[in-house]
Amino acid sequence: MQKTLGRAYRFFLWGFAGCFFLVLLRVAVSLTKRPASSLLLVGFSAVLVAACALMVMQFRKSVWFHTLAQKEWNRSLFAIFLFCIFALQCVLGWELRCNPEGNPAIYYDLRAMHNNALSLLSGEGIKARPYFAQYPHQLFPLLLLTAYYGVFKLLFGTVPLYAGIPLNIILLDCGILLLYLLARRLFGNRMALFSALLCMVFPPFYTYVPFFYLDTFSLPFTVLPLYLYVCAQQQANARRKIELSLGCGAAIGFGALLRPTILILLVAIGMHLLWASGLRRLWKPALLLVLAFLTLYSGAKALVNSQNLLTEEELHTYQFPKTHWIMMGLKDPMWNRADEEFTKASGDYEQKEAATIQEIKVRLQERGIGGTLRYLWKKSAFQWSDGTYRSGIYLSRSPAKSEKTLLHQFFLKSGKYYRWFRAYSQIFLFAILGLSLYSLLRHLRKRTIALQTVHYLTWMGVFLFFLFWEANPKYLLNFMPILFLCAADGFQNFTRIRIRRFQVSA
Repeated sequence: MQKTLGRAYRFFLWGFAGCFFLVLLRVAVSLTKRPASSLLLVGFSAVLVAACALMVMQFRKSVWFHTLAQKEWNRSLFAIFLFCIFALQCVLGWELRCNPEGNPAIYYDLRAMHNNALSLLSGEGIKARPYFAQYPHQLFPLLLLTAYYGVFKLLFGTVPLYAGIPLNIILLDCGILLLYLLARRLFGNRMALFSALLCMVFPPFYTYVPFFYLDTFSLPFTVLPLYLYVCAQQQANARRKIELSLGCGAAIGFGALLRPTILILLVAIGMHLLWASGLRRLWKPALLLVLAFLTLYSGAKALVNSQNLLTEEELHTYQFPKTHWIMMGLKDPMWNRADEEFTKASGDYEQKEAATIQEIKVRLQERGIGGTLRYLWKKSAFQWSDGTYRSGIYLSRSPAKSEKTLLHQFFLKSGKYYRWFRAYSQIFLFAILGLSLYSLLRHLRKRTIALQTVHYLTWMGVFLFFLFWEANPKYLLNFMPILFLCAADGFQNFTRIRIRRFQVSA
């Protein structure tokens, strides 16, 4: 049975690796409109990775390389990295802050969360009732933001629009800290520092600071369950193992309340447990995981419902069924207003569900099998091809500063030097995806079950989920730490390659 499960998992992971390689080829072409420019961009990414690897190979001979493995030095360097990240986030978050109130035509989520959190804080209740009835999964984050605003008002006397920026920075940096700790457990001190370095040079960890929303709020709760799971698997003490497993399930439950896609982690960890433990030994850790998840998730849901923020009638009238986002994902990769209006006009919840299911069938029949596969290939390339994660577009919507600074010229899509920011972001993205794919292929060739397998299973789950759901590159942001772990493993293996003609004689 265990061998059969192993073959099945390897089959699926090999299939995923092949599919993602094809997507990566399309991404390489779609990065720019001209094939020659795409080839140059891919080549530059490969040269950059190779140059870094050769530098590390040479650096291995120095005393400093061995110093990085020492815990005290490693922690000190990480603290410096994290301080630099924090300082840059503060500067860019303030300089690039946006003002959604300045553009009434754009009622995006930041304004909805901010205004209604203030409304709840003042005791007036939710004002945008149709909006939150349409997206009830945002009620729990709204309550958390309201609680944060209450503390902020207690300390400073007022809650400006930009009060969410410090919270955003704290949550992002907590995610980076957890990534460092997780990488240290998996790969050791040097690769942990390399993972922190990837975070330091990753543009969206700065350009998304002005947007305090679920994409960044949920980031620590993508890494925390994995960290607790790895700790549990490495723990010999039975009692401590149980505590860590319960913590892992609870962390997934809390994260799923912020961003439901974090449920992919629950499936990935369950598959890894089945693969590593077998059916006979699966039930105990799986039971602990699911029990903790359901307890926290159901308890938090009950807490939200007890607040009576919305009526059952409002939810029945306005709430969108899950099939809406599948339908939308079969027309255009991203959100589109036509599908939004179609679902709104379809009636109550049951009528909306029936109408969207019927529309899904129509769109599948119109394309046919071949057309649907070609569309999904194109859609995947779109999802994984934007290294800026559309931050330049969001920052351009309504910047708070009327006069554009040098930073605006770089990071806003309308900026004079935006193409340089985009080029850097695309090179970085392609290097990360390439190293991650290399790591996966190396793992599959070893034919062994490792803790890193759960990262590949999560990556595969994210890839498959957004094949059928509404796509947007920004939805990948909270999963980037997992790709950084895969890339760190790929880079570590790449530097160990011994090719005689590239070796430098002593």
